[in-house]
Amino acid sequence: MKTSTKVMVGIEMMIIITAIIIVVGQKPTAITPISGHVIQGTEEFKFEFENADTLVLARNKEFSNAIEFDKDFAIKLTPGTYWWKVKNVLQESETRNFTLTNKVALRLEEENGTLMVYNVGNVEVGIRVLEGEEIFNKKNITLIPEEGTRINTTKENLIVEGGMK
Repeated sequence: MKTSTKVMVGIEMMIIITAIIIVVGQKPTAITPISGHVIQGTEEFKFEFENADTLVLARNKEFSNAIEFDKDFAIKLTPGTYWWKVKNVLQESETRNFTLTNKVALRLEEENGTLMVYNVGNVEVGIRVLEGEEIFNKKNITLIPEEGTRINTTKENLIVEGGMK
């Protein structure tokens, strides 16, 4: 083998070894939310991480039934505890967890004896309407998050049933 060929092979090997070191050295890092963080109600948050192209999210630390996301995504999560990690082609980050709490919240808009009730929390809410001492329309009305309903009553006659359904 000629000396020039040996030099070229040597240079190619150095480039390959350098590329492997760079790729392997880029360990994925999960930044936020930090482990144990409690996120209140409908508070918005985002996942922050480095050197990764996939986020893995699950409802248990074993990651059974995990969902994987690319870098750009949006998801609505129900209250509970979640485990997450990030990964690239070769490696995974450490596992972190966070808890999303319940938020019960209604927005009321009254106009001409009619009440518009909106669920602006993140859990279902049961409501009833009183007329005097009696329950009007004996059935409960359940509002899922971001849903609204029109009720022929005033704010004073509205009862929120213990918060959540």
